[in-house]
Order: sequence, then structure tokens, then C-alpha cells
Amino acid sequence: MQVPFTIQLSVYGGIVVTGPLADAYVGQSYSQQISASGGKGGPYTYSNVTGVPTGLSVSSTGVVSGTPTTAGSYAIMGQVADIGG
Repeated sequence: MQVPFTIQLSVYGGIVVTGPLADAYVGQSYSQQISASGGKGGPYTYSNVTGVPTGLSVSSTGVVSGTPTTAGSYAIMGQVADIGG
């Protein structure tokens, strides 16, 4: 089984978030970095993240990690801020 990802983030100040992330598999460890560029530059901070599959989490640095427990297609949404806040 696999859990495909669709990354959707609010983008402010010319920040561009790229995706999608690599596929994940139920019961297997997963770690992927969400990539952002532009704005006033990094480091970028991710917040207010929703829609993450059960077993996974998103850190403030944009790392999606954990072990997914449920197959499906998920739209992970949130906000990203550049060094200017």
C-alpha cells in the first residue's frame, strides 16, 4: 500500500513551495523535506499544518516524518514563513 501526498501551502511574499513529496507506505518509516525558496530567504518555518496522515507529523523546519498507518491520498496544508517572518 502507498500513501501519495499532495502538498498545498499558503504562500506569502514570493515564497514558492515545491512538491509533491515521495510516496509513503503504510507501516514503513518515512522522512521527506518540504522544499521552499524565495521571499527573503531561509531558514523557512512551517506552521498551522493540517491534513497530515495518521502516524506522520510535520516539524517547524518542514520535515514530514513518522510511520503512516492509513492508506489514502492526503492534502497537507499549512503556512510557511521566510527569515523575515
